[in-house]
Amino acid sequence: MKKLDNFWLSLSIGAILPLVFSWLFVASFYKGSLPIFEALKVMIAGSPIMISKLILVALVPNLFAVFICYSQQWWKAARGFFVPVLFYLAIAMFFL
Repeated sequence: MKKLDNFWLSLSIGAILPLVFSWLFVASFYKGSLPIFEALKVMIAGSPIMISKLILVALVPNLFAVFICYSQQWWKAARGFFVPVLFYLAIAMFFL
C-alpha cells in the first residue's frame, strides 16, 4: 500500500476531484433552462456568494480523502489532498 502514499498523485487527484464533484452537484440539482455553464456565469455575475458555497461543498470529497489518508497513516497522500483544499478555500474567500 505504499504505492498509494504518493504526494503528486494525490495532489493531481485532489485538484480535479472538486471540479468533478461540483459539476455533478450542479448537474443533479439544477433544473433551469440554461446550460450549466451559462447558469454558472449568471451565478458569478448575480450572486458570487453562491459560487463560494458551491466551492465549499465541492471540497467535501477532498476533506474525506484527507481523513481516510490520515487514518491509514499515508502522510504524503494526506498532504497532497490538503494542498488543493487550501487553494480552493482561497478562491472561495475571494467570492465572499
